[in-house]
Amino acid sequence: MAYALLGFIGRSTRGFKSHDSMLVLYKSIVRPVLEYGTVIWSPYQLGHVEDLKRVQTRFLRMLGARLGYAYMETLVLQLKQRFNLQSLYHRRIIFDLLFLFKLINGLVDCPALLEMVDLSVPRGTRSRTVFCRKFLPTNYAFNSSVARILRHGGVWSGQVDFFLGSLSPFKEKI
Repeated sequence: MAYALLGFIGRSTRGFKSHDSMLVLYKSIVRPVLEYGTVIWSPYQLGHVEDLKRVQTRFLRMLGARLGYAYMETLVLQLKQRFNLQSLYHRRIIFDLLFLFKLINGLVDCPALLEMVDLSVPRGTRSRTVFCRKFLPTNYAFNSSVARILRHGGVWSGQVDFFLGSLSPFKEKI
């Protein structure tokens, strides 16, 4: 589906002079398809992660071809930085952190999910994580949505305050 939308953008923007318009079309049409439901289902198998990453790489190569590069010789990382495109993996982490913040602060009303969030009081100097770490015996359980979100929250708990109450300062920090 995302490749079809990407092809549509490529065909319909042949006469466009502005590269920013292609970027807007990608961000508003293709990327939402790639990121739909990532809080619930975020790929953890390398094949699935690479499939999603490949779509963004193809877009960057299309954009590079419009800038005068040969398609396969496009400098993908430089174009990603030039047009300020974050990696899809990084965006999925941000969505997880935002969802955890909303859940903890009552912006998402789901007591069943809130019940699954185990908080811990950091003791001593070694562990500063706010969320309890659980042993999960299977790969499926380890990569489930709640476990993944809490794991990301634990990593970021030293840098951001999940109990701030206001969403906009939290967004700025992450």
